[in-house]
Amino acid sequence: MLPPWILAALKPACGRVASALSLLLLEKAIYSALPLVFGALINLFVADQLSPGVLLLLVGYGIAGFLVVAAEQVRELAFLPVIQRAQRRLVSSALVELHAKSPEFHAGHASPALTRLISRAAWSLESVFSVGLFDIVPAILQVLIAMGILAVAVDWQTSAVLLLMAAGYAAVTLRAVNKQQGLYRRRLDADSHINAIVGDSLFNRDLVAAYGNANEEARRLSVGQDALERAWTLQKRQQATMRIWPTLIVQSGIVLILLATMLSGDEPVTAGELVMVNMLVMNAFAPLQSVGLLYTAFMQSFTDLRALDHVLAQETTAPPSAARAPLVLRTHLEGKGLTATTRAGARLVDHVDLTLPTGTITAVVGPSGAGKSTLVRLIAGLSEPAAGEILWDGVPIAPNALRANSLYVSQTPALFNDTLLYNIRYGKLDASDGDAMRAALEARLGESFQTRPDGIESPAGEAGVNLSGGERQRVCIARALLAPRPLMILDEATSQLDSVTERAVIANLHAAVTDATFVVITHRLETITEADQILYMEAGSIRETGSHEMLLRLGGGYAALWAARRREMASDAEG
Repeated sequence: MLPPWILAALKPACGRVASALSLLLLEKAIYSALPLVFGALINLFVADQLSPGVLLLLVGYGIAGFLVVAAEQVRELAFLPVIQRAQRRLVSSALVELHAKSPEFHAGHASPALTRLISRAAWSLESVFSVGLFDIVPAILQVLIAMGILAVAVDWQTSAVLLLMAAGYAAVTLRAVNKQQGLYRRRLDADSHINAIVGDSLFNRDLVAAYGNANEEARRLSVGQDALERAWTLQKRQQATMRIWPTLIVQSGIVLILLATMLSGDEPVTAGELVMVNMLVMNAFAPLQSVGLLYTAFMQSFTDLRALDHVLAQETTAPPSAARAPLVLRTHLEGKGLTATTRAGARLVDHVDLTLPTGTITAVVGPSGAGKSTLVRLIAGLSEPAAGEILWDGVPIAPNALRANSLYVSQTPALFNDTLLYNIRYGKLDASDGDAMRAALEARLGESFQTRPDGIESPAGEAGVNLSGGERQRVCIARALLAPRPLMILDEATSQLDSVTERAVIANLHAAVTDATFVVITHRLETITEADQILYMEAGSIRETGSHEMLLRLGGGYAALWAARRREMASDAEG
């Protein structure tokens, strides 16, 4: 059975499907009458040469042949919008479903592989219904019609021979198709692996260029291509075998049926009857000869659709309304016993307790590997804790609700291959150009616009390739200014700005969103000296909490980190 969401994609088009099937029945009725008309035409021609009756029947034969082709083309045109709209609904619904998956789900699925999966499923939808409704079903119908006509026009034994040949063909075909499925899945896995390698390589193209490892990338790809070549060769070899044996059955069937016709009855068989039987058998076996390949394509397409359904069913998705449910953080956000581990069990965050009062700025600092980013991802709902819970105004809150009410801006800017305006306005699609421009100016992007001929309409390029590192980060800050959330998290989001600009941008954010709670990770400690509280982390735990002055007086890890930063600033000034 097809997954319910795929059938739902076709439900709105039931009327067009019924119309297409009606045209199919008309087409087959006319097509089945052609051998009878042509057989009668041969007999009349032998008896009367070119009499008016022969000419009239000849014209009728030509018209019938034209009607068959016309009905087929009209049917395909009538069904085309059904498939196109169903494909659009399938791709859109699958994309929405995938966006609702958790970060853990996407960590285990490469984006290029998911893209390929959706693409194959969309095209497979056409194959499943076009091949199923308009190739396989008509082929079976054609055999049944031919059997009926042979039973009436010749005898039931001749009809039985056709049935036996069709049954033998079907048995051989089904056996071959079942083997094809395993080979096809193997080829799909190899193809998906290649796409993942190419996508991964292009995404890290700067790293590849930096180390001059283009040949290594070609080697990785070659290993994947070898596996695909082996899988493809096995599948093609089996397909060749699949063509040979059914063809032998078909040709043997044609010879036996014609022989049975010649030997049937007491009276000699007329030329018209022999031609009629030959046409009936050919009309029955012509689509039957390709039905094996069609059935293989049908089952392969069905496999593609089920593969997408399997991926979408791997995790229960959040209801769409969850992302639109606004919460107000009235008092504080609290974490109790927050713990995060790697898959191997190593602890990245170890039983952390913290409180973030509403409207304050909390800075999280510490040496590399201290667990800062892991902690803020837990707070943003981007990762689920292995233990512990997060409370919103004293009430436990689920990760999907946290994601809906927090804004996480990382040091790796997320940008679309579109204009700067589109990227800024992405957080609030109905924002006016004026609001977007004001947010851009507050993020210190004014100079960037002035140096570009198209200003704010300038293309950002893929992943922001047309922008500098600092510009990319400021575009993301402008987006955050335009569409703030109750919880704003900046994880090294200003790392590529100078310290003066960084301090100004953070101040603008806090001034523009006075009722939001801010969490900031930065290695430039001079930019967070005015933070309401600073959390100093080491080895996955919060070791010190307090203001800048308090932690300096404490003389612990934060004070040592501050002293190291002062030496670094002094060295930069001398250089």
